[in-house]
Amino acid sequence: MYNNNLLGAGQGLMLGTQWHNTWTPQWGSEARYTKYNILGTFIDASIGYSTLNNNQPLDTNVYEGSYYINVNRPLYRTSARVAGGLQLARKWSMNIRGYPDSVFRDYSYKLMDVWAGYNIVNRRGKHGTHLDCPNLALTFRYQNLFFDKRPDQEVFKEDPVYNHRHYYLASLVLFKQEFLKSHHFFGFGRTEDIPYGFNANISGGWENWTGRRRYYSGAGIQKFWVTKLEGLLSVQAEAGSFWEGGTSRDAVLHGRVEYISKMINPNGRHRFRQFLYGDYLGVPNPDLYKPLNVNMEYGVWGFRDTRVNGYDRLNFRSETVYYSPWKFFGFKFNYFAALQLSQLTEKSNDIFDNPLYAGVAAGCRIRNENLSLNTLKISANYYPKRPPGMGPIFFEITTITDFRFDIFGIRAPSFLPFR
Repeated sequence: MYNNNLLGAGQGLMLGTQWHNTWTPQWGSEARYTKYNILGTFIDASIGYSTLNNNQPLDTNVYEGSYYINVNRPLYRTSARVAGGLQLARKWSMNIRGYPDSVFRDYSYKLMDVWAGYNIVNRRGKHGTHLDCPNLALTFRYQNLFFDKRPDQEVFKEDPVYNHRHYYLASLVLFKQEFLKSHHFFGFGRTEDIPYGFNANISGGWENWTGRRRYYSGAGIQKFWVTKLEGLLSVQAEAGSFWEGGTSRDAVLHGRVEYISKMINPNGRHRFRQFLYGDYLGVPNPDLYKPLNVNMEYGVWGFRDTRVNGYDRLNFRSETVYYSPWKFFGFKFNYFAALQLSQLTEKSNDIFDNPLYAGVAAGCRIRNENLSLNTLKISANYYPKRPPGMGPIFFEITTITDFRFDIFGIRAPSFLPFR
């Protein structure tokens, strides 16, 4: 339950609960209070707690509770000068499944994460005129993850995940961003701001992890543009590596291509769009990083707790969406059909010599744009090729967060993620 403008005062309150009959405790809860645009500064601040494991747990197959304070000032327009954020949190593992002490990972840790960005070259000229030139920004980040208690099992004492870690990271960002207005992308007919342009960055810094100091360098570029066929094409290429004793370690390579077609039959009652994307992620020289999997959003939606893993992953997804003109008391309906393919280097270093996992899905998304409710998703999934232990059918009825385009040219710098 939530209200994003409580008492009309630009503040939000969110309360949540969960019940599971086999967990201990059976009830979990969360609460968050947010104050938006404090004193007209575009700064949002929130404070809250959660025992629902929904604040990015430290490791797979663990359940966490947390207390946190978040402060954020986004780059609310490309001509703004300053952006930044702060997160303070305390998190701990919860033995909700009643594991014995020899198995349960009993730990707690504190997290501090702060970042700031400054527009060195700004696209606003004299007297507020708009300049046709890229922005140049400098960003900086410091993060410290410190354990109050680490798991007692010997196997986890040398595990990088359960060791103190802090790092410093800076990034120089060159970006140019424009917007076009359209509809029926990820919404249900609402007008959406569609970004296009480019974003390029180079990064450098160092970290202390497992008692080792490693230096880091990375670079990436992403470009959005409208094609001759009036579709939206995005191409992204990134690379980053840690360095220790002059040797590259945990070098991450990432490439992604995404295409969204123009509206088919835009002036009629029946509208369609085609979504396509391909994604490659790999590490040629793993050191501290753990291998990848193909579970849920990282591979094929619906795969859960699969044991296959590898250090290279290739994903493909095709989704056709039909925007139905039918309405029911203001609720609108999108129907979709999707094909998902995923491969890992689990058996061979040549990714194409490995099993190709596949899933097909069909379903419906339901939303009322006039109500502050999440989108309801109903789907059926069939897996003709699946990992051991995964059944052939997966049904799902759930709410999903409304997706919007990422419109912020400056964000917290980060190591190229590998997950």
